[in-house]
Amino acid sequence: MKPPFLSLFAGFLIGVIWSEYDTFSSSTSIAFCSLLVLASALLYRFVSYAQTLFVRCVFIFLLFCTVGIIRTEIASPSAIPLYVSPVSTTTTLVVTSIPETHKGSISFGAAFHDGHTTSMNASQIRVTTDLYTQFVYGDVLLVSGVLQPITLNRKTPDYLIEKLQREGILYEIVFPEIEVRNHGMGNTFMTLVSDIRSWIQNTIQVFMREPTSGLMSGLLIGDKQGISKEWYDMFTSVGLTHIIVLSGYNLAILYALLRGLTRRAPLLIQHAVAMAAVVMLIIVSGAEAPAIRAGILLFTITLAELLGRQQNTGYFLSLVVLLMILVDPAYLLHDVSFQLSVAATYGLVYLAPHIFLPRRVPSFLKTIIKETTAAQIAVIPLVLFYFGTLSWISFVVNILVLPMIPILMVFGLTTLLVSIVGIVGELSGAIAHVLSSYVFFIVEFFASVTSPLLIPTDLFSLLGMYAMILMWVITQQRKQKL
Repeated sequence: MKPPFLSLFAGFLIGVIWSEYDTFSSSTSIAFCSLLVLASALLYRFVSYAQTLFVRCVFIFLLFCTVGIIRTEIASPSAIPLYVSPVSTTTTLVVTSIPETHKGSISFGAAFHDGHTTSMNASQIRVTTDLYTQFVYGDVLLVSGVLQPITLNRKTPDYLIEKLQREGILYEIVFPEIEVRNHGMGNTFMTLVSDIRSWIQNTIQVFMREPTSGLMSGLLIGDKQGISKEWYDMFTSVGLTHIIVLSGYNLAILYALLRGLTRRAPLLIQHAVAMAAVVMLIIVSGAEAPAIRAGILLFTITLAELLGRQQNTGYFLSLVVLLMILVDPAYLLHDVSFQLSVAATYGLVYLAPHIFLPRRVPSFLKTIIKETTAAQIAVIPLVLFYFGTLSWISFVVNILVLPMIPILMVFGLTTLLVSIVGIVGELSGAIAHVLSSYVFFIVEFFASVTSPLLIPTDLFSLLGMYAMILMWVITQQRKQKL
């Protein structure tokens, strides 16, 4: 990335962050940055010895830092809830999102469906209930419980509250009484996606035993409902939850893995296979905004390489990221999934080419090790910042497990395709169960000999770690040019 574009990119991002975390008023920040922009412009224009690349980059940096501050300040503010204290209510809701499974509960987005609260028709609610309540996207529910603003839930992190508010979700009801009143009130596409997910879940449960069925549901549709709490905790402790929870990081790993497996095929075939798998996973997982954004980032890499502009992949990627943040600065400030997607994708582009392994390592493993390690390094600062823990053994576990994941997915898809022939489906499911035993053995073994490291990280440490990674990349690029 050339210095002027890097200055533009960094300036805008820092302006967005500055606007969120500074202690000054927005007008003070904008006025201060505007004065610096004016000063650097005058310096560059009227002082001959100052007409250097450095001064020009400083001017660009300050200019777009100001643009970032202004864009963040004028971003649409969160709506103010009608109710500011808990209210007991019985109301009719329609399920507006595909339910997500958490530890011991299910949550989903809902909208008011009757005329009893017409002033709140534009708002949405997050409903959390137990694992045993049966409903799907588009169902109409009669819900009885305590309605409260999401800001009152002390267990919800601030960044998640901000993200939900910007999505229009202002309230929540936790563990209400639910009665299903009607079905099929959602749009046609999402209803079809929900039906496909249900069919995949049911077919997997018929032809595969536990815990293989739970793992396969996570791999194919990003659903961790079938994984028991004990296994989920073990996957977490060794840094493998990304294979059972759909995220931008998960998509980046899948993309890199399939590129490695098809490395001997023509470039078009490599990208076609990788992107087809990514698109399929995005659709069956519910086609939610975080997954779609991650898919766009990966498509940017694909497009740059197919056009023969590999050296400009970073420019294409940065431009797409810049446009996304320009549309909504909250992506950078409060959307953890977006941040992980961007970090992992940048890791594939900038870090992977500079990771060198011994020649005797097979080329198949070399590609997988380089790209998965690069993605993991790129997301470590964010993981420490948001979660404060790091699984030091995750590099080894990912290298041991990830090559098996595409094979498991192939047998999972085969089971779905041949499920109409009972005995063939059972055979495919049995093979998947045997192969998954290896994954569970690795997870159980390393979970028993290690525990996550607690490393609390603040914003300055986060920026410092990424500054060190950036300096290392620049150093490696300069060495290659020599």
